[in-house]
Amino acid sequence: MSQARRFAGSAALVLVDGATLLRPEPALFEAMLEGWGRQQRSRRLSVPLVESRERLVRRFQAFTGVWLWGWTPEQVEAWSCSGGWAHSTIR
Repeated sequence: MSQARRFAGSAALVLVDGATLLRPEPALFEAMLEGWGRQQRSRRLSVPLVESRERLVRRFQAFTGVWLWGWTPEQVEAWSCSGGWAHSTIR
């Protein structure tokens, strides 16, 4: 990836240049989560908070069966309706 696309928290900082991935979607998903986690930790957010956010994203991905770059508002609505969460949590 070019240097111009290496922003803080970018998956490009985690992926190996020049490597051909056999399963690019899971690798990109993991790299994006790792970059996002680094960005949050650099803002001095607590490890439990960062980990809980990552678990939430992983749960949503498992629910939809779609990678995050394909998520839709309809999937968010279906997920929030199926969770049994408190009204304040959904808000």
